[in-house]
Amino acid sequence: QELPTMRRSTTDPTILCVVMPTWVGDACMATPTLRALRNAFPKNRIVGVMRPVIREVLEQAWGNDRPWIDEALLFNKKAGPAAGSRWGLVRQIRRSGANVAVLLTNSLWSAAVLRLAGVRRVVGYRRDGRGLLLSDAVEGLRNGKRLQPISPVDYYLKLANWLGCDSHNRAMQLGVTETDEALASELGLQDRVEFAGL
Repeated sequence: QELPTMRRSTTDPTILCVVMPTWVGDACMATPTLRALRNAFPKNRIVGVMRPVIREVLEQAWGNDRPWIDEALLFNKKAGPAAGSRWGLVRQIRRSGANVAVLLTNSLWSAAVLRLAGVRRVVGYRRDGRGLLLSDAVEGLRNGKRLQPISPVDYYLKLANWLGCDSHNRAMQLGVTETDEALASELGLQDRVEFAGL
């Protein structure tokens, strides 16, 4: 049975669901978008759909401000068809009560999961044949038929901007935990203002 096509929606978020990129580097480049969403919706509940490693990367990224993510819904790409799998997210998202979602992924499955979970407004890029599953199918920058290369930071921020967020602050932001500080101390890096880790 085919699902009816979602129409473009203007639903304002009461509970916002953000589907995070699955790669660590991409998740880091999505931090300006998380900050923009929180600044635009300071009183709203925001749930994040992510792999466990992404939750670890984002730990304390917001510093002393209100957390960008109020609850993390975790999944494992290799898990079976139960809770903890990508398709197990349908029940978790439905229970969260999210009425608006932002897809920071380009995958078809992530759009299908949100659709099956009954999220009213789904914002994402029209890619990989998923346009009919989106209420707000955002077009990427194109040069003719080809997508123009764009920084992932700006790529994600465009979706936040679509929801009316201020997207001028492009600075990536990660937190430093006590464990991180202890490791830096062991390596003799605690007094250095700037350093890069590979």
